[in-house]
Amino acid sequence: MKTNLYVCTNENIFFIMDRNKYESLIPYGYKSVIAERSGVTRQTVSAFFKGRTNCKKIEDTILDVIAELKNQKEAKLKKAGLL
Repeated sequence: MKTNLYVCTNENIFFIMDRNKYESLIPYGYKSVIAERSGVTRQTVSAFFKGRTNCKKIEDTILDVIAELKNQKEAKLKKAGLL
């Protein structure tokens, strides 16, 4: 039993590490955007980042936002002739 608990805890650590990485990639104020797009409250999004709740819809929205931000940055760099 303790082995399963340890494995479960270990997996949770990896999820929290991923969430910390996600949080470092989004700019200030984007938790509200994520909440609006995923149809949940800002409190739920904050709970997701703290590892208190799991929601596939929130994670998918976060990944979409990160992809959009990356594409916008690349487009600006191309327009400036830096890429």
